[in-house]
Amino acid sequence: MFQRILQGGLTRDEARRERREEQAGPQRPQPFIFHFEPQNDAFKFRIQFKKSHVSRDELILTLREILSQLEGTGSGTSEETEANSAADSTAA
Repeated sequence: MFQRILQGGLTRDEARRERREEQAGPQRPQPFIFHFEPQNDAFKFRIQFKKSHVSRDELILTLREILSQLEGTGSGTSEETEANSAADSTAA
């Protein structure tokens, strides 16, 4: 950069801008945020993931796991929850 300034190929403002860009470094990816608000405005739902991209299937699986925990069926995966439900219905 110093050589470019000496040779006249870089103005003071351009040098400052490049220096700021170098110091800024790579930006962190923004977290994926899912917002839901029903038409009746009874509530707002927001869930934030640590990663920047979440597939529709992954979002649905996460919501099912949340429901499972809220219903008190444990913290297992949806497959475990379905297996437990099947076992409960056969035992009855």
